[in-house]
Amino acid sequence: MVIKLVMVLTTFSGSLITPKKILQNETANAELVLTAAYLHDVFDDKLTDEAAGRKADVRRQLIVFGYDTAEINEIFYIIEHMSFSANLEQHYALSIEGQIVQDADRLDALGALGIARLFAVAAEFIQQFKAEWENKEL
Repeated sequence: MVIKLVMVLTTFSGSLITPKKILQNETANAELVLTAAYLHDVFDDKLTDEAAGRKADVRRQLIVFGYDTAEINEIFYIIEHMSFSANLEQHYALSIEGQIVQDADRLDALGALGIARLFAVAAEFIQQFKAEWENKEL
């Protein structure tokens, strides 16, 4: 639980800085970029065991905030197709907004917060592996 908290705090503390910088030099829908950048880890399965419920919550909240169906679909498309792993078997074309979110996320992964998240993820995997190993019958 502490590891997930570290990941969430490091994600949200810097999630909008890089996309804002990139937007200064690009013509794109800033609202879509910033919304997708802010929300991109909310239903990440590394951070929650309730991804489907989180997706539904985000969709409902975006409707409340006045986003239309096309905007919501674009935000979800960006989030679901921006990761490196999502493009291993098939390459997904992203809009300029999606490319900005993807680039910002990758750049953030190279910084100090990204390295902190790396250690948090590694610790989580080590704990899971250790628990499985200890429960394994020899």
